[in-house]
Amino acid sequence: MKEEYYAITSERRIEHPAVVAITEEARLELSAEWEGEGPP
Repeated sequence: MKEEYYAITSERRIEHPAVVAITEEARLELSAEWEGEGPP
């Protein structure tokens, strides 16, 4: 009997340089937007 396990994560490893650049820029923009929100 053989068992296999798969890890399910929300984070994927991105390797293509163009996709890395786009993803990082999007994260920075979203992070900047979220900093201004929240309880007073």
